[in-house]
Amino acid sequence: MSRQIPAQTVPPVTQQITADPGLGQARVRPLVVIDAGHGGFDPGTESAGEIDEKNVALTIAQRLAAGLEARGVDTELTRNDDQFLSLPQRTELANHAHADLFVSIHLNSSPDWNTSGIETYYLNNTTDRATIRLARMENGGDYGALGQSNLNYILANLRQDYKALESSSLARMIEVDAAARVDAATGITVHALGAKKGPFYVLVGAEMPSVLIECGFLSNPQEAQLLLQPAYQQALADGIAMAIIHYFHADAAVGNL
Repeated sequence: MSRQIPAQTVPPVTQQITADPGLGQARVRPLVVIDAGHGGFDPGTESAGEIDEKNVALTIAQRLAAGLEARGVDTELTRNDDQFLSLPQRTELANHAHADLFVSIHLNSSPDWNTSGIETYYLNNTTDRATIRLARMENGGDYGALGQSNLNYILANLRQDYKALESSSLARMIEVDAAARVDAATGITVHALGAKKGPFYVLVGAEMPSVLIECGFLSNPQEAQLLLQPAYQQALADGIAMAIIHYFHADAAVGNL
C-alpha cells in the first residue's frame, strides 16, 4: 500500500484566486484538466505482454485527479472510461473549462527495450530524432499522419512564449518530484530522463500551460510490470501531484495566480 504525500510537506492550494472568464466570477481553487492518452479503438503503444497504454494511462490519470482534489485543486478528466477523443477535442475541453493547467498522461515505447524512465514534454520544436519519433507515434496512429499544415500550426502556436516558459517550468518540476516520490514511496530508483521540448499535437491550442508526461516505457518488460502495480501507479501520481502543487505555489509567489 503506497503512502500519501504528508500534508505538511506541500500545503494544499486553497487560498489562490483564479479568474474564470467563462463564469464571470472568481474561482477559489485552481483547475487542472487531466488527459488520459488514447482510448476506445486507439490502444496507444502496447507492451510485449499486450498491456495497452490507454488503460494504464487512465488509471494513473484517475489517481492523479484524486490526489490533486485531496490537496485543494479541482480537476476534470477528458475521459473517465474507455472512449475515443480526437486530439483537438482534448484541449478544447480544457479551454472550455478555463483550466489553469492541462496535463496529458501517456506511456512510452522504444526500440531499445532496456530504455526506462519518465520524460515530460512541453510544446516546442526540436531536432532530436527520438523525440520526433515519439511525436509521430502520439500525433499519428488512428488520427492520421502529421501533415505539413498541422506542423505549421504547431510551429505558429509556439509563438506564445509565455506559455512555453510556464510549461517548461512545470515539466522540470514533474521530472524532479515524480522520481523522488517513487524512490521515497517504493524504494525503486526511476530514471528522470528530463524535461524536453517536442511538437505534440495534443498540446496545440491549449490556452494554458500544458505538458505531456510519458510515465514509463511499456517496451521495457520490468518497467511495464511496475506500471501495473497499484503502489507504483500511486507513487507516480503523488509525485506529479506534488509537482503541480509546487508549481501553483511558485506561480502565486510571482503574482501569476
